[in-house]
Amino acid sequence: MTLPDGEHTPTFSNQTLDLRDLDFPGFRRWLGFQFERWERDPVFNQGCRIRDLRRASPRLRTLEDAYRQASEVDAAGSHFARLTELDQEIANADKAIAGLSAAEAKFPGQEAPLRAKRESFLAAHREWENERSSLILASPDRLALIRARDELVRFKAAIGLDQAEAQLHFLQTRGGRRAGGSGKSFERVAEETTRDRIVSMIPPPVGDGSAGFQILRQVRLGAAEIELDLVVVRKGESEADPVEVLAVVEAKRNINDVGHGFLRRQANLGWLTGDRTGYDPAAWRTRTFPTGHFDRPTTHREGNTPFLFWPTSFRRFVRDPESGFYLDGLFLITRPGSVWGVSASVLGRIAARVASDETWDPADEAKLAALFEWCRSLTGAVETPDVQRLYSTSPARSQQLIVVHAPPG
Repeated sequence: MTLPDGEHTPTFSNQTLDLRDLDFPGFRRWLGFQFERWERDPVFNQGCRIRDLRRASPRLRTLEDAYRQASEVDAAGSHFARLTELDQEIANADKAIAGLSAAEAKFPGQEAPLRAKRESFLAAHREWENERSSLILASPDRLALIRARDELVRFKAAIGLDQAEAQLHFLQTRGGRRAGGSGKSFERVAEETTRDRIVSMIPPPVGDGSAGFQILRQVRLGAAEIELDLVVVRKGESEADPVEVLAVVEAKRNINDVGHGFLRRQANLGWLTGDRTGYDPAAWRTRTFPTGHFDRPTTHREGNTPFLFWPTSFRRFVRDPESGFYLDGLFLITRPGSVWGVSASVLGRIAARVASDETWDPADEAKLAALFEWCRSLTGAVETPDVQRLYSTSPARSQQLIVVHAPPG
């Protein structure tokens, strides 16, 4: 795709509808596209079922308010602090008893001392339980809280809300596991793309080829807030020589997260290149870098191979004079998709708000207007369309933003 004035932009999306640029009718259209996606999402649909159950049960809110008020009264009571301590002691004892019981089976010949420790915890557990029971009986506030809780639990079970909430938790957990598996698959695709495409784009040092290039994964360097997905380096002649960083690669499965990934790498590169005007050293202090500056060598290990990084390792990275961002040498890999002008996590927050809003009415103009303002308040300083424009200044730079087809997730 060619832009005016001969600029080029990477074609990496099905469509772009940037929330930040929309008027109210445009937001209606934007929201309609979101509903098309949400209606295929089991988590969103389950949230709507829970919302409908709550709508149909006005007594639920009364019981929830009563439980909330009873909790506030109980928290101000004289027995609250000690009961809280006892709850924690009992929970810790439960863990210790379970661990010692497992150890008895795992370490034959040591049963006697382990059993003695377990019996000691069991005795303490009984004492704490007895004290807890006595305090509860002597506390009208705690008894009222228990009655309010039990009544709420019974009512939620009667209307099926407890099962609906359990199903929502199951779907969310299953989705997290699937996303984790897809993330691993995408990491492999990103590494292959780096090896097959990005390495060939890097200008080699004079008189040298790409034979000395190495691709490193999840580079942290003992620094705060840094985990570089992939880093292409040229290793020194010996382990005592620092590497030269030739490319930093940020991989995002969701195209709408490209903007936030880009912005985080800008902060990282500012620190790694020693631009002390761009960060607060107090936020970067670690055991490896007690001054909060990248002012000493550190080692990254890939398997059993050490790679030494010095402050000079990132000397190739300089800010673009026009935009002020680090562009050359920073590559981004993502999957194709529609660009909405907010991150995937924000899209999830918007979906959750709509699914859980018991007063939701798409025909209510005032409610839609309030939702529009709230959604726009969640937009970041840099979103994916901004990155697309930054990398569109030349055909060569546009090649640094790469779209790959990878397993969905």
